[in-house]
Amino acid sequence: MEQREAQRQAAGQPMNRRVRRRTKRRKMSKQMGLLLLLLVVVLSAVVPPMVKKVEMNKEAERLTQELERAQAERKRLEEEKQWLAQDAYVEQAARQQLGLVRPGEVAVVRTRSGESVGVQPKGGPVVNVYDVKD
Repeated sequence: MEQREAQRQAAGQPMNRRVRRRTKRRKMSKQMGLLLLLLVVVLSAVVPPMVKKVEMNKEAERLTQELERAQAERKRLEEEKQWLAQDAYVEQAARQQLGLVRPGEVAVVRTRSGESVGVQPKGGPVVNVYDVKD
């Protein structure tokens, strides 16, 4: 059928309507195919960098949060370091952990039964009390 139409066209005769529609559809279908191909090429060039950017933004946010946590921990450790360097802490640790007392004080130890046992130097007040944990 297309041959007949091609012969008619070559002979200068007008094409029939159905053939004109078919050729028009083919042109449109070729145009749509090219348009879809162009769309696929553009999307394949644009989408991967966008996905990479989103992933990098997520990673940057995670690293920012990690940095903030590390800075907070550093600040806490600096404050603890300052506290540990003070004489008040050293004295407190010596009293609580080692049971040391100043001259004139008495170390009193509470036993599990609740009674207090200690040695009091001459005329000194009882100041330091700690629990036995064994």
